[in-house]
Amino acid sequence: MIKRKKFLAAIGRSERLKLDGSFLLIYTNGSDQRLRFTQLNDKPINADLTQLFSRIWQTQDRAQNIYTFLPNGTMLQTSCKTSCAIATWTIDNNAPTILKVQQNPKRQFTLEIKELTDTNLRSQMRSSSNRIENINLTAITQALTCLN
Repeated sequence: MIKRKKFLAAIGRSERLKLDGSFLLIYTNGSDQRLRFTQLNDKPINADLTQLFSRIWQTQDRAQNIYTFLPNGTMLQTSCKTSCAIATWTIDNNAPTILKVQQNPKRQFTLEIKELTDTNLRSQMRSSSNRIENINLTAITQALTCLN
């Protein structure tokens, strides 16, 4: 409650607001120091997708789906149990952590990256019919052989 009051009071005295990554900086009248606030209910995501492209990702469920994202806008989805699909993706200009994926004209979805680290990719897939599925992937760090 104290932080909320401090935040609202700072907004009332603000002369300048600035977004710096996941932080809101508030510059107030009569102070040389800025106040820094961040949203605590979700981890901020770095819009740098380098880690996404430098790994091959796998689900840990029974399907063991495998995803590879290439920086040129190509995505490969396969598994040891099904055939592969090659899709194209683009970045949503208004939200750099949302990928728009198109496998064919009838199969389109968005993939919102919620967390991206060297070893984990936590995302939310939204189909064109607005069906939402949480997808948690881990980086493949050793050789993988599929045996049918």
